[in-house]
Amino acid sequence: MCAVVWRSRALAFALVLAAASFCLAVSTFDRGAPTRDLRSVGSAVALRFTNPPVALAPAEFDLGDAGFGSTLTRYVTAEGGLKPYRFRSEGPLGLSNVIAGFPTTLQLGLSGVLAGTLPPQPRDTLTKQPLPFPSKTITGSAGFRFQVTVQDSRAFGTLLGQTLTGLFNLQLVDTATAPFRFAMDSVPDARLGASYLANLDVVGGRGALTYSVISSVDTATGLAVPMDKLGLYVAADGSIIGRPLATGVFAIKVRCVDSRRGIALSRNGLVQDQVFNFTVRDQPIASTDLATLQCSVRGDFDQGTHDVLQYRGLVSTLGRTTASLLNSDFSFRLGGILVSGRLDNKGQSSATLLDGSKLKFKVNTANGFVDIAVKSGSFANALQAFNLRSGLTRQPVEVTVGDAVASSEVLDFKTSVSGSHYALSYRFGSGSTGSSAAGVFQITSVLGRDGTALSGPAGDSWRVLFLASPRTAVQDPQGRSQGFTGITGATVRIGAAFAQPLVGAPLLASQGNLKFSGFPGSGVKSFALSTSRFTGKLLTNVLSTGGTGIPLASQAPQFGQLFFPLGLDLARGASAAPYSGEHARAIFGLKQQYKDTPPRR
Repeated sequence: MCAVVWRSRALAFALVLAAASFCLAVSTFDRGAPTRDLRSVGSAVALRFTNPPVALAPAEFDLGDAGFGSTLTRYVTAEGGLKPYRFRSEGPLGLSNVIAGFPTTLQLGLSGVLAGTLPPQPRDTLTKQPLPFPSKTITGSAGFRFQVTVQDSRAFGTLLGQTLTGLFNLQLVDTATAPFRFAMDSVPDARLGASYLANLDVVGGRGALTYSVISSVDTATGLAVPMDKLGLYVAADGSIIGRPLATGVFAIKVRCVDSRRGIALSRNGLVQDQVFNFTVRDQPIASTDLATLQCSVRGDFDQGTHDVLQYRGLVSTLGRTTASLLNSDFSFRLGGILVSGRLDNKGQSSATLLDGSKLKFKVNTANGFVDIAVKSGSFANALQAFNLRSGLTRQPVEVTVGDAVASSEVLDFKTSVSGSHYALSYRFGSGSTGSSAAGVFQITSVLGRDGTALSGPAGDSWRVLFLASPRTAVQDPQGRSQGFTGITGATVRIGAAFAQPLVGAPLLASQGNLKFSGFPGSGVKSFALSTSRFTGKLLTNVLSTGGTGIPLASQAPQFGQLFFPLGLDLARGASAAPYSGEHARAIFGLKQQYKDTPPRR
């Protein structure tokens, strides 16, 4: 399949204890003074950059080395606050100003992907000898430093959000004289169950490059940890995707081989290969920018070019307008399968690839649904299908759309082999096959209706549909499971201030549905979550703007957009970990209501 340099990022998801101290927020039915819990949606972890820091330089981060004139893909990454994020590089130290005057296509996308072609090595016009790169932003080195600002989703609208600024360093290297070595010696930190994207790179080397993992070890125990158990996948092109399924510090030894079978040295040039210490911290909040709804591959070992792939997923579009996601690049990866192309002005792409595969790719830019079909493919080697056995096999999935959508996840597929035929299947929800190893929490629909009374503004009532599935392969640091069994209560959190405990008969996950209601006269009208379909529905009474921090729909700028934050805590007994989810979705101001579908102008 054809290669690509884009990558995906995801929406935030979380696990937090739902304590009885969560208090009622103000609704139009409240009569007393409100008491508010200090924990609003998205406040469990402070916003911070996760890229490797530059030693002895506060708020500066290392993007590694890169060859003059090379094509580059790197990721600026962050955690905390409330996803989705927006990354920007503006002002005097913004990327466009720092590289002004140099021949380069380097750009930073909203999802944090830094991609483009770097300027060539400056050379003396007479002697053709290399000259120092004329940049003063990194003293004593050929490179440049630029400033990046990241905002969490609450900062996009009227809610109080988090904003962070840092400086990012990129060292430039003359590949004509540099030894074949790794361009970095560390990778960004990760959070348990959260989408992870990084890109390994080298300088020097000849022709095609192939990356592979030599070993992965838990540094605390010294024991080997297979990469699929860790929830990560290092592709042959050096990209790292997945969602970590265990906490700790893991030493991952990676090898890169060029077309002449040369082996890359470490970044410092002292030994072959590079060891990366990969840190995974506990994640108190779970959310998903990419939710796979259906994915299947069917094929035949003996008859190549007969394999078929079907995929449907839901991605966060970061509140982008419909037009901004059209005519953009896309990519899709499943294990070793990688397809890419470009969308037309209808969000579609259809092509016959170099290997004869027939590809159809469609993005619904209004609601975020992605549909992919590949026919006449040869996927057995890419999926290592000869090793499949009847049962489950873990594979990573990645989806990117332009510079706005970039996310990945890990799926446990139901697999089977019969004679020369093989199949992998995954289906979310009712009649599900396989499972989402790191769990899912994502809002799928939001509708807010204005509830203004004759006596003045009262607030909006809300209907929210969402997806929520347990983290089947994730355990907390105490080794406790994170499923739905034994749920005894729930707390719903909306906006900057609303935290509503819910009451009802405790139900086991095996009983099919969790149903809770608010206290009489409270803000929540009803709440239900199907533990078999993993779909949820929340209905509220009229909520005051002071109780949620979300303005009245009737007072919102028409066609203006903000984000609807939703948090959910499902409490269990002390012997089991709670389940918490967080997510935000773009909603648009319409006449007397909010809706998450962009209006037609």
